[in-house]
Formats: sequence, C-alpha cells, structure tokens
Amino acid sequence: MKTSIKVLFALLFMIPTVSGALVAEQKNKPEIMTVDNYIAVFDFEVTTGDKGIARPLTESVRREIVLSGKYKVIDRGNMEKILGEQKLQMSGCVTGECIVEAGQLLGVGKLISGTVSMVGKTYYLTLSLISVRTGEIENVADDKCKCEVDELLDSTKRLAKKLLGVKVEQQVATVPEQIPTPIAIAAHVTTALKQETVNISKLTEHEPEPKITNSIGMTFVYIKPGTFMMGSPSGELGRDDDEIQHQVTLTRGFYMQITEVTQGQWRAVMGNNPSRFSNCGDDCPVEQVSWNDVQEFILRLNQKEGGNSYHLPTEAEWEYACRAGTNTMFSFGDNDSQLINYAWFEYNSGKNTHSVARKNPNAWGLYDMLGNVWEWCQDWLGNYPSGSVTDPAGLLSGLTRVYRGGGWYNYAVYCRSANRYSDTPVFRSHVLGFRLSRTPLSEKVGQPVATVESPATLAIPKQSELQPTTKETARDGRFIAYDNGTVLDTRTNLMWAAKDNGNKINWVNAKSYCENYRGGGYTDWRMPTQDELAGLYDAAKTYKSDCGYDVHLAELIRLTCTWAWASETSGSDAAFFGFFTGERGWYPQSYDGVGRALPVRSGK
Repeated sequence: MKTSIKVLFALLFMIPTVSGALVAEQKNKPEIMTVDNYIAVFDFEVTTGDKGIARPLTESVRREIVLSGKYKVIDRGNMEKILGEQKLQMSGCVTGECIVEAGQLLGVGKLISGTVSMVGKTYYLTLSLISVRTGEIENVADDKCKCEVDELLDSTKRLAKKLLGVKVEQQVATVPEQIPTPIAIAAHVTTALKQETVNISKLTEHEPEPKITNSIGMTFVYIKPGTFMMGSPSGELGRDDDEIQHQVTLTRGFYMQITEVTQGQWRAVMGNNPSRFSNCGDDCPVEQVSWNDVQEFILRLNQKEGGNSYHLPTEAEWEYACRAGTNTMFSFGDNDSQLINYAWFEYNSGKNTHSVARKNPNAWGLYDMLGNVWEWCQDWLGNYPSGSVTDPAGLLSGLTRVYRGGGWYNYAVYCRSANRYSDTPVFRSHVLGFRLSRTPLSEKVGQPVATVESPATLAIPKQSELQPTTKETARDGRFIAYDNGTVLDTRTNLMWAAKDNGNKINWVNAKSYCENYRGGGYTDWRMPTQDELAGLYDAAKTYKSDCGYDVHLAELIRLTCTWAWASETSGSDAAFFGFFTGERGWYPQSYDGVGRALPVRSGK
C-alpha cells in the first residue's frame, strides 16, 4: 500500500502583528490579551498509521479556514517559534490547561485541534474548535474515509467547512494537482501545428488523429482510453512478487511513439550520441541514457516543437499500450517460442541492439515494446495497490525510477508484459533506452513538463549557436512578452520564463530545472531570489492558476499554482514567495507539495 501522500497545497499565510499580543517574554507567563477573530491550528494527532500525514492534513485545514474569511490564521512558522520558546509542541495539546496556555501565548481567541485514527481500512477524522478563554469545545466535526491515504485531504476540507458552519457542496470536477498526466499545450501551439506532418485542423476533442509524425520523424499512434488488468496472475512463469494483478482504468487517451527513440532522433535534439552501439546506425535505439538525460531531451524537444506535450509514459500507460488488449504473458499470447517474431532478446540478438521496427508490432501498431532495449517510465517504483485504480500516477517521491520491456541480453521471461525493473535517475546502461508519449492536441489537462532529479552531464549548445529571437508579442504595463517564451521586466531589466515548470517540485529539482532551462536559447538562467519574486507581485492584477487559486501577477507570466521557490537557503530549508497573498516563507528543501520553478536571467 502506498505510504506517501499527495499534498494538494501547503500555503502559509502571514498576519498583521497584534500590538502587544505576541511580544511578551516574561518568565512568569502573565495573561496575554487574546483576539477573538484570530485562530491557531494545531497539527493533527495521528493515533494509528503514518505519523507523516499530520502536517499536510493540518495545512489543508489551515488553508480552508483562510479561504473562509471567518478568522485570521496564525502562520505556522510564528506558532513554532512562540510555542518552542515555552517548550510546547505543535501537536498533542489536548488538555484544557494546555489549550488555554498555548492560546494565550499565541494571542488568539480560538484553537483548532484534530485526531486521525484508522480502523481496518477506514480513516476516522475529528476536528474540534476550542475557546482559549474557557478551554471548552465550542464545536466538533467528524468524517470518515475508506480510501487511500492521499484522498484524506478531501476529508479534511469537508471537516474544516463543517467546523466553521460552511455548507459542504458537491464537488465540481477540476483538474487535480498530481504528477502524472500530460500538460496542456499553452504558449506556442501555432508553431507546433505548423511543424506537424498531419493536417492538425482535423483534430477535434472527440476524434484524435490515429497517427501523427513530428518534425524530427517521431511517429505516434493514438491509444484510446480503457480498462485493463495490470500485473500478472499468480501462476505466470517468471512472475515477481511486485506484480500484484489489479484493475486499472485510464480515462484519457494518449499518443504512444511506435518505436523506441532512435539514435538519429536523439542526435537531432541533443546534438550528440551517447550510445555504446553507435555503429548500429541512426535507426537503432539510443541507449546509455539516464532518466535525467531523458528529461533534458524532453525539455528540448518540447521547446523545439513549441509546446509541452511530450513526456515519458506512466508505468500504467506503458503496460496498457504493451498489452494491446491482452491478458497473456506477452502481447501475442503465452507461448514464448513466438517471441522471436516480436522481439530482439538473448536468443536472437547477437548481444547487441538492432534497428527499430524490424520485428512484428503488437495489435496496436507498437514495435519493440518487448526486447531490444528496456524503456524508462515516468514513475518512481512503488508497490501496486490491491484494488482497482483510475489514472494511477505512482509515488510522489522515491529512490528508483521504473523501466519496462526487457532488452537484447535478457531471457524471454524478462520480456513479459508485466515485468518491472528500476534504478536511480542517474543510472545509464547500454541495454536501457526509452520511447515517448504525447498529449493529444485537443486535450486540456495538466501534465508536468520535464524536470531533472539531479544535474545530468549533457552537452549544452553555446548561446551563439542558438540564436534567440526577440520578436515582441504582447505588453502589460512594464512587462514585454516575446515569441521565444520569455518576458522582460523593463523596471528591473530581469528576463523571466513565460511560465513555470508546470508541476509541484522540491527545491533541489527546482534549482536544477532553472539552471538547465534553455528558454529563448539562453544558457544563463537561474533560480530567482525571494526579493526578485516579490518584485513581480501586484495585488491589482489577478488571474486564476491551474490549481484553482488566484495569482496576483501580470498574466504574461503564468504560474500553475500560487507559490514559487527562491534561491535563498537556511540549513535544510529554502525560501519561497506566494503570489496568493504576497507572503514570504521557508520550507524544507525536500518538500514537493506545491512549489514551482520560475527561471530568471539578466535581460541585458
């Protein structure tokens, strides 16, 4: 079962200092005047299960209270500092005496505390609204959730609304904040359309073109949505314990490249060829590429094609496409003697790779899904669920990335449709390559653009070779947008990327993303400082971000959610700036719950 949790948002809101309320440091702890419309939220007390869920659940409650407008909410950082001085904790304060003392120290009129417990497969959550003056519970709300741990955030939202007397309405479907499905093509769709070898004007939301080819000869076939059994039955030959069979439903169609990415295609984008079998030719699969290397390839391909539609397939998408409607050991059946007709593997490879598309395709027109080279997937390696799932995204973090399909040196059992392997994002091997997926141009759903787990060793073109263009496309006050995906702030002479990385990311990866960004052909991008981000904030300007919250920023610079990482660090923490309320704050560098990467450079 998953042990990680998807955190939708963790926004920290600063409040004006109440005169005299938070400044007393007297040893005798005199009574401090409280303010009824100020409230503090204590961390959930987790009585059973993963203690790590307490903080994200608490932040979800804090956010809902802020959005309700009924109270001014004490910032978590202020709470930790004030309570820490008196050796009080952010959780476990449940007695009346403790509550009154903590509330007086914080200068608030009310406190919220909660508990989470698990009985069987059901979570039980309770929130209490407590008066600081009396220590009495004024209101209680409870909820239960027979769900995965990452779905508890919806329960905490309902709880907070119930506690505040807000009507809990039926949820309207929105684009969820999650890692794995393709991002909408935004700024340069027109360029991408011109580069397609198919008449894209024929594409509609309901009728994706069955096959498309891009400007460097990568061909993709459309894979329709559907339901399949992922994993393998207990009696399958060669089965591993991590192949728990379970039903998966994919609600969105996608394009899958019909071959593995070739050495010629890699060279067309990256300008080099890392493959050990380079003498095999341009039509042979590229290998000796890490997961990180692939992310750089995707980043540059998206820039070249003018969108953000290319990505690695999720593990579920890969197996769905590989099986092509079958439940057998291989896409053609269970008889491994037939594998020779579909794959290059230990029996027939001659201990090297071969040109793609020389063997039979599967029923959906995909070549070499089995054998030749293993193929990287988007997902971190994690345990499969035991029940049915829809559009699985994999873990939010982990140690190793998944690859699938088997390679030229493997026996037949390693080329089974369900077989899984993984390694670190920096691992390279001459038996490991990849193929890409692509978002249908008619879809408007969220997907992260490529991010890098750690800096990859890649040949970066010189700036003089890239010849950036600077044709002006729009103006908004002091901001000028250009057709190369950059925006110039004429007041500060800073040039900004026209959009962030597209998905939540931790600070380390955000820094790597900024430094490896090549928007406009420039090579000197970096992570902005907190002051530079604050300089963009404009309370008079508002647009709705992809995650559903207002961003106070010129619309020429698009943020997919409300706050961005800054370059400053302090120990294991890093700075951020929030464009919802203009708040500054610090968070652990490893936190990947909501922050974005927004590259900047000098405009000179």
